[in-house]
Amino acid sequence: MCRLSESFGEQEFQPLCPACHKEKTEKEARSYDEDQLASHFEKVTWDQYVASPRPPPLAYRVKQVPDEFPPGFEIADVRRCRKNTLEYCTHPLPVFCPLDDVKRRAEPVLGDLNFVTKPYKTFVSQLGYAGVGWQHRVQTEWLLHTGVIDWGDITHVLNATAHLPASILAEPLRTMEAAWCGDEVHAKLAVNSLIGLWAIDECYSHKLRSSTYESDAPPGALKQTFHHEGGLVYDFITTTNLIGNASCRPLHDLCMGTEALRVGQMLYSLKQARAVVYEIKTDSVLYKPLKRIPPKLAELRFRDLDTLRAQLEPSARGAKRLDERHLVSPIPSDEVVFRVMAATEADLMKSTPQLPSRTWDLKEHSRTWRTLSADEAEGRALDGESLVVHGVAGTGKTTFLQGVVERPRARGKKVDIVSKTHVAYW
Repeated sequence: MCRLSESFGEQEFQPLCPACHKEKTEKEARSYDEDQLASHFEKVTWDQYVASPRPPPLAYRVKQVPDEFPPGFEIADVRRCRKNTLEYCTHPLPVFCPLDDVKRRAEPVLGDLNFVTKPYKTFVSQLGYAGVGWQHRVQTEWLLHTGVIDWGDITHVLNATAHLPASILAEPLRTMEAAWCGDEVHAKLAVNSLIGLWAIDECYSHKLRSSTYESDAPPGALKQTFHHEGGLVYDFITTTNLIGNASCRPLHDLCMGTEALRVGQMLYSLKQARAVVYEIKTDSVLYKPLKRIPPKLAELRFRDLDTLRAQLEPSARGAKRLDERHLVSPIPSDEVVFRVMAATEADLMKSTPQLPSRTWDLKEHSRTWRTLSADEAEGRALDGESLVVHGVAGTGKTTFLQGVVERPRARGKKVDIVSKTHVAYW
């Protein structure tokens, strides 16, 4: 037997076979979570990863431009950097669950997310690396490939139980682009706004109450006063911080990590061409090239990026370099990556930002999982420990949990049961 209603009204029941019950359970679980790109983290993992500093925007004045702006300067930027990050994604998108936790890296294999501890100097010389913290693997591949870091600098990894196809966002992004009917400015802003929303982890509920009495104001409420012929009306707005474990940070890290990767690739190309870098603004670089060795940024296509080092720094007979510790994932596209133009005074930075950096002290906390008998599990729960009860439909999960709940209730304790979906978590 299974409830027909999900979360409201009088309970109605319908007979279901085990297979139908399992299908209904799976569908209800999805119906309550509208954002299927979001990951869900256990509290310790949230504190270790989601609450840690995010990759900073790369904006810095490397060298002062002469007061009289001379000719010969160029500025290069990444074409539609964030949109192309998602459209030409090379790695499956990780979707984390509360059972995924941070693990110490034990072999030379990258995780979906990697904790890098390389001492930080400057992201200019370290090709996009901005300090100790979590990275999406797309950036870690590049730093290993160019010898900026080695495997010893990667201490921990975080891998997701589930993954979505790498190309899952390509078609929706093309639909978004088409909806703007050639308006490139708003098409770009739409994608950037989407990625900006992925950076927000806190969730709030706002409530408005109106009264003619100022004394009705709840504690901490924002007050607005409206005057009319009959007197005054007060609007009181209260805000409640909603606790949740959902976050889209892995997607945001993918975008920011790829942006840092593209800046690193520009810096690497300019370094090989002996160009002088003056300013860096997020995903653009102001530089002065040498006439005899012009950089080839404007010619680079996505399919060239995984062999960039071999093109600009060829080794004897194609031998592998000692500091080349990982390959860069190829992107099979002929689209041009960078846009290069002659720079003008309008391109100069209007401020002097500090060197971007971040750091994080990762506190290790590992969880040990054990398979318990029903009696052991009940005892652990009554002692205040945590359980994960799983099994296919009809194996007695609900019956077992009902028994566990009744024990403390029989002792006079109050037990609350909260379930986001038809799938109950204990």
